[in-house]
Amino acid sequence: MTDSEYMTDSEYMTDSEYMTDSECMTESEYVTGSEYMTDSEYTTYSEYMTDSEYMTDSEYMTESEYVTDCEYMTDSEYMTDSEYVTESEYMTESEYVTDSEYMTDSEYMTECEYMTDSKYMTESEYMTDSEYMPYSEYVTESEYMSESEYMTDSEYMTESEYTTYSKYMTESEYTTYSEYVTESEYMTESEYKTDSEYMTESEGMTDSEYMTEREYMTESEYMTESEHMTDSEYMTDSEYMTESECMTES
Repeated sequence: MTDSEYMTDSEYMTDSEYMTDSECMTESEYVTGSEYMTDSEYTTYSEYMTDSEYMTDSEYMTESEYVTDCEYMTDSEYMTDSEYVTESEYMTESEYVTDSEYMTDSEYMTECEYMTDSKYMTESEYMTDSEYMPYSEYVTESEYMSESEYMTDSEYMTESEYTTYSKYMTESEYTTYSEYVTESEYMTESEYKTDSEYMTESEGMTDSEYMTEREYMTESEYMTESEHMTDSEYMTDSEYMTESECMTES
């Protein structure tokens, strides 16, 4: 198509018009929403998620490996996974949340009840070091961090201390054996530690919000937030694609 048809700001990064053509650019160079990381050749299920597709079994993991949206944190799926941590190893009921709210199949981890104050705790309260992470074999409280320090990469924890178990998740945070993710941030354990090592282009991103994060790529690798989706900046990025590879100039 012509530049003007392909590159308008308002339409540029829509799934249907941007990357339905798999030959337009390589998978590692492609940056958009829900269709970006569904390509199994680009990343494995366990290495990727987007806000919109994060908890859908078809896009992220199979139902047996994870669970569907409505089953997201059900007791039977969540705490019985031997690769994650057993119920007794994870933490005591009194440390995690009251036993009637925590371990009851029907109340504990349905999506709608999961993050409510009365059933568990709010998102901002969920990951407090005093209530969530007292399990010493996972990471000590002092290593874990306070709420305000939670997402600072230097103080978070080492990759070996954090991603030691196969499944760990909250509504705003999710970790597999080799990955950790929040809605606005995504990284693999090998590149979690510093902003500059935060992520490479080919290792994952969320949809519309993910590629507007300055922490995701350096300015030279991608662009700043304000420059993110302008056609003049985006299509001249040599790391993304050349004009001759994807379109002709109008």
